Amino acid sequence: MKQHDILQDVLLSSETNEWYTPPKYVDLARVLMGHIDLDPASCQFANDNYVKAGKIYTVADNGLKRNWHGNVWLNPPYGKTGNRSNQEIWALKAIYEVKNGLALQAVILLKAAIGYNWFDRLAMQYPMCIKTGLIKFIKPDGTTGGKAKLGTAFMYLPGGYGYGQAEFRHVFKDIGWFNF
Repeated sequence: MKQHDILQDVLLSSETNEWYTPPKYVDLARVLMGHIDLDPASCQFANDNYVKAGKIYTVADNGLKRNWHGNVWLNPPYGKTGNRSNQEIWALKAIYEVKNGLALQAVILLKAAIGYNWFDRLAMQYPMCIKTGLIKFIKPDGTTGGKAKLGTAFMYLPGGYGYGQAEFRHVFKDIGWFNF
């Protein structure tokens, strides 16, 4: 399979990825980073109503194929591409962008897939806040859906510009526990 086909499959593989993060969690990322410059896996509705990033990449833009910049908020699509988690693929892209100085820092919302190799590897390397309880994501019609089926983790990639683990812990302290 060609790289273009794999990237397109990642973007379109789940039945729907139109579940939006409640604003209080995006606001925590905004407090930590100061503002959100980019949401690379978004849509106009989510950005207008919840994220309010300076720039977004939609499915049509394919955020996996673009360079990222500034402070990044990322709620990647669920589902799989082949035998790989889409969340892993997007998280690794964020790590690449921050490590290479393209993005300044990032907060990534992930399913807390404890026991899955991809998640365990990330949790051993990067600071995470594991949300206590389950998030009620927002449906496209603006109502809250049922609770998530799995827990949620917020992973922080501070980059060279980032404020660090202590600030991350301070900002996210009221929503869960930490892996460090």
